[in-house]
Amino acid sequence: MLVFSSVGRAAAAASDPIGMLNCVTSCGGVKVPYPFGIGPDASCYLPGFSLICNTTGSKPWLLLDADGIIQVLRISDNAEIPLLDVQRNGDVKISVDAHGNGNSTFSRGLRRHGPYTLASYQNELILTGCNVQATVKNGNVTLASFTSLCKEDLAPQAAEDESSLTKRCSGGTGCCHTDIVTPAGYDEGEAYSISSTGTSKYDVQLRWFGWNRSADLERFPVRVFIAEKGWYDNTSISKDLLQIDHPMSKEAMAVPVTLRWEVVGHPISSVCKSNHSEHIKGTRRGSYVCRCSRGYHGNPYLTDGCKDIPLLR
Repeated sequence: MLVFSSVGRAAAAASDPIGMLNCVTSCGGVKVPYPFGIGPDASCYLPGFSLICNTTGSKPWLLLDADGIIQVLRISDNAEIPLLDVQRNGDVKISVDAHGNGNSTFSRGLRRHGPYTLASYQNELILTGCNVQATVKNGNVTLASFTSLCKEDLAPQAAEDESSLTKRCSGGTGCCHTDIVTPAGYDEGEAYSISSTGTSKYDVQLRWFGWNRSADLERFPVRVFIAEKGWYDNTSISKDLLQIDHPMSKEAMAVPVTLRWEVVGHPISSVCKSNHSEHIKGTRRGSYVCRCSRGYHGNPYLTDGCKDIPLLR
């Protein structure tokens, strides 16, 4: 009778390399498996997957790039769903005109035509304010759009009402939220085409349509967030964001976001290096990720990275 050896598998996993030889594979407690890499040596990472380990503070921080806008908290080792848990500072900054209308982009820290995109269904668009509409678009494709209304009798003090906050942006409460979804059949904002590789540039539009903007601003602040689903469920955060008489707290400024990563623009044969690896088609035209073949585990991006799962008789 054959059974899997959990002990043997754990021991093998502990000794299996996750990165290239003589390359740094962790920063601030975060594991950095190839194709990601750290440092000036270009052989430590696949082009487009270089990360920055900031060691200037009291503890190391792993950053998406030198801009320092996005901190990497975790790199998923699930080949089926390749995700990055990251943290971004604050809301989406939008400069508005005298009518309360404005446009901005959610792209700082993300490389245009790079490997990162917003993970579909993992993030949501959050809007606070009265009588305003927010829309997120990727190229000509709308990923999320909604309107935040306020009941006529809703006073600013309602933001301090714990019972109203537990309803989580119920109708007319000065906030709303919706999933960010990438429609099937599009390459992150572009219709399928031979040259399409997708882009990480997201346009954010804000429109006001009320009767008295000054009165609306006195009730709730207008703020737009792209955040991981569930972040706004934290009552202390949602309460903080609806206050107009003080700046956001440090906790509210640390906004989690989930990114999806895929390989773009590299031949499969030069990326899925293990003899026991295979590729999975990605969400964008020409994109893919690698995984170990059935019966193997490890890092498919490394030569001999996929190891046979040990068995005991």
